[in-house]
Order: sequence, then structure tokens, then C-alpha cells
Amino acid sequence: MTGKEAWLDYSRRLYDAGLSIIFEADKMAVGSSTKDPKVLALALLCRTLSNFNGAVLMIEAAMPVEARTLTRCCFENLLWLAELTEKGDAFVEEMVRDEVSSQQARGKMVLSWSDRLEDQAPYAEGLRASLEQMKEKHPKAKAIRFGDLGKENRIADSYLWFRQLSSDAAHPSLTSLSRYMFKQPNNVVTLSIAPDMKEKEAEDTLQYATQALMGVCVATCTICKVPNSHAALSPLFEEFITLAQQGGTFK
Repeated sequence: MTGKEAWLDYSRRLYDAGLSIIFEADKMAVGSSTKDPKVLALALLCRTLSNFNGAVLMIEAAMPVEARTLTRCCFENLLWLAELTEKGDAFVEEMVRDEVSSQQARGKMVLSWSDRLEDQAPYAEGLRASLEQMKEKHPKAKAIRFGDLGKENRIADSYLWFRQLSSDAAHPSLTSLSRYMFKQPNNVVTLSIAPDMKEKEAEDTLQYATQALMGVCVATCTICKVPNSHAALSPLFEEFITLAQQGGTFK
């Protein structure tokens, strides 16, 4: 079994372990409110499992940029979950303020666009009124800064992976765009819509994705208190370390 095949096999079993957390939590009737930290943790796990599954499918389809972009989403979810684990209801309030701040910013952009039209959009006045009401109800609305997440907990290094995957895949940086450029021997640059995926990059991407999903699973188990699923993660974690050492990343 190649390194890539080993990681793919491990990915499927870790994915199943994530599903088990949801099933166990459901049997325990965990959470009843959409702002309950337990419910939000499970929602973040669901999102991560979906992102993770997409990343694995992209690996199998030899699409490195798409696989790493979805892996970045997994780390993004982990950063939020780590704060949720650490702060509980206090971070839920931060999430509310972040949501309001985002809605306000988008609303202002729409109004700015409407003001430039020859005839103002019919919904403009209603939107202005809604933004004013929002400002009165949430005077301290503030966006969450990703660079501030994880600083006070054990997954601080996850922001490093988040930044790396942002630069080499998710954002149209020069590093990311270089994947589509190939210089020929005569110095002519050719372009391709299908960047090559090297075996090592496939292995590394699967490792990063499983690392993020493992963190999300552990955090969700901690918040939701699902002992059986939590215990099942221990041998999977040990297997992760073994696979990572064999691949050379953590040597």
C-alpha cells in the first residue's frame, strides 16, 4: 500500500468516527437551541465532515488546488471550534457579533451600489431602516479576526496551516497561480487548467485534512461529552502519528 493509499484508508475510518460522534450525540439529545455551544459544535463537525469528504474526492480526482482549499476550510472550522471549547457561551456571543458585523458591511455595500444607480433600488429605504435597527440592537458588532483565534489554546499552530493553504491554493496569490504555469525549455510559458498533483503533495494534503478533522472531532467530543466516540479516537490518533512519521513530516 502506497503512502497515499494508506492515508485514504485512514481518512475513511476517521470520517466514520466523526459520523459516530453525531449519532451518539443524537441519541443523548444533545442541545436544543441553535445558539447552544453543543449544537454549534455539532454543526461545525457536520461542515468539517462535508469539507473533508470534498477534499478526499478532490485528491482522488487529482485536483490539488481544490483539495487544499477544502482542507483550509477544515482548519477554519477547527479554529472556531477551539475557541468554542475554550470560551463556550462567550464565544457564541462573539459569533453573533461577527454575524451582525458581516450583515452590516454587506448591507452598506448594497446601499452604496444602490446610491450609484440612476433610480434608487426600491428596497434601499427598508434596508437602511434594518441597518439602523441592527445598530441599535447590537452596538458592539465586531468581526472575528482569524489571526486572533487559537492563541490561547493547544491548536495555535493550526493558524499556520490555515495561512499556508490560503496562500498556495485558496487565494489567487502568485504562489497559487504558479501551479497553472509551466516554462518550456525554450523559455516559453504555457498554461494549464489542470495542475499536476504529485504523490507527496497528495499525501501531505490528506495528512493536513485528517489532522484538522481529528482536532474537530476531539473538540466536539469535549463539548458534547460523548464518551464512547471520544474513546474511539485514541487509537486513531496513535495511527495518525505513525502514518505522519512514516511520511517524514514529523521526523
